[in-house]
Amino acid sequence: MNKLVTGCLIALFHTLGASAEEINFNTTPICSGCTDTEKFIEIIKDSKFGDVDIYFPNGNYNIDYGTTNRNDNMEYIEKLTLHGQSRDGSIIKTKGLNFKGINHLKLENITINGEEGILTTTDPYEALVNTGSLGYGLNTESVYIHRTIIKNSGSDLLKVWGVNSFRILTSDITRAGLKNLRHHWNDKTKRYDHWAGNGITLTEVKSSVVKNVWFKAIRRAGIMALTNSHNIDISGNTFQLKNDYATEGHPNYGYLGGTCFYQTGHDNSNVTFINNECNDYLTNGVRMDGPNMVVKDNHFNHKKFTACDNDTFRPIGVAANGVKIHYGSNLIIENNCIRHSTNGIAILPVDKVSATIKNNTIKDARYGILACTNGVFQGEHDVDYQNNNNISGIVRIQNSSCW
Repeated sequence: MNKLVTGCLIALFHTLGASAEEINFNTTPICSGCTDTEKFIEIIKDSKFGDVDIYFPNGNYNIDYGTTNRNDNMEYIEKLTLHGQSRDGSIIKTKGLNFKGINHLKLENITINGEEGILTTTDPYEALVNTGSLGYGLNTESVYIHRTIIKNSGSDLLKVWGVNSFRILTSDITRAGLKNLRHHWNDKTKRYDHWAGNGITLTEVKSSVVKNVWFKAIRRAGIMALTNSHNIDISGNTFQLKNDYATEGHPNYGYLGGTCFYQTGHDNSNVTFINNECNDYLTNGVRMDGPNMVVKDNHFNHKKFTACDNDTFRPIGVAANGVKIHYGSNLIIENNCIRHSTNGIAILPVDKVSATIKNNTIKDARYGILACTNGVFQGEHDVDYQNNNNISGIVRIQNSSCW
């Protein structure tokens, strides 16, 4: 059967609303005597109409390097679901899973466990779990992750690239980034500039929801939004970025995390960071860099469900900024508790920002609000910060560089 006919059958199959029959990974007669990886490949290859639903009873499974690349007989996989009996009991041990090119991917009630303390992929820019497009302009439709644990990556844990809809709910993202591993070679400094180890990396994603996720022991960024990602809803999450290996026994991972949420370019938009707990960041709790963003009802270096004046939390290092605004318009920073940061809110440069800052409580800061123009703009600015903010540090607006 040629590819055109097969493709038409796939389209007809999904139009009629049919779904895949669940395959029990333990009891399927496919590939008797094979390794787990070989069996996984054979299940995919044997699938009908590109819709695969694999059930993993409680137990350990060794499946390496994903095998879901379209060069591996995956060219007609429309939907792939991996779900377990329980998220703590159904464990896939892996050096890397490649789900690129799967149009609809679902992971539920399962653990994906990288090898402890090593660089789990041959390419430090790849993640333990890779999802989404095979190339620019070839967006896949959806990635849905629920009640799933993804842990132990020498580099990043989860990469989402070229996806229309990404959702991760009630999951754990744990231990990313070996303590001495860096990315991005700089020809001037002759060194790698950036620490490796993001929890989730977003690129070319049209819509994202990250809700009720626990981020723990993340070396660089809990969530990194690179380029052209929009409509990002980050709410109800806990970021505990430090790797407390003194008590938890994971000495190979970085000790202090970089940031809870970070953006690298102006072409991301419509981001909400609401009702999160963001602790033990080294650089910024949140970095805002784009239009139409809201940072509201969060706790920075402070435990949720306690009054901001109640100072029971002690971070393991001195953070630079609770919230840093690098660029953007129509920004709102409201009703946040920010503690133990050198600057509560830093705006650089203030002449490229329009923002409303209100009803925040900022304690323990050298500068409660620090805004600088780098000498480019003199006098006026479009940042309204005189709105019932409770600030213990100095408010400083200066027509020069802060650094």
